[in-house]
Amino acid sequence: MNDRENHEDDPLTFPARVPLELIDPAGDRARFDGIIRSITAGVAVERVQLRTAAGALGALGQLSGPAIAAAAAVLIAAGAALMLIPGPAASPPRSFAESAGIPHTLIELTMSAGAPTPDQLIGAINGTSR
Repeated sequence: MNDRENHEDDPLTFPARVPLELIDPAGDRARFDGIIRSITAGVAVERVQLRTAAGALGALGQLSGPAIAAAAAVLIAAGAALMLIPGPAASPPRSFAESAGIPHTLIELTMSAGAPTPDQLIGAINGTSR
């Protein structure tokens, strides 16, 4: 059997071609040009309204993009300069005990005459003098 002969029984086949010329917007050229003119006129009016509504604040808004880019460039340059410039050198330890990590206040407390109070010991270990 031929498929063309049996197309009436098949529910998925279309009976005829659908004419799309009826919905073609360019079919009636004058009507189509009128639609385009009305759309572009509406867009032009909207653009003028947006420009006048922005005013001075809109001008500042247009400049904010380049200003932010310039600020980012300055920030990157300053950060790179701070990373490359060496910081001040740390003072060398005064004694062998300080190089071992014992706080200077604790060393001074143990070198002084007399027994330290618990408050003084805690302050010396924390690095604060009490």
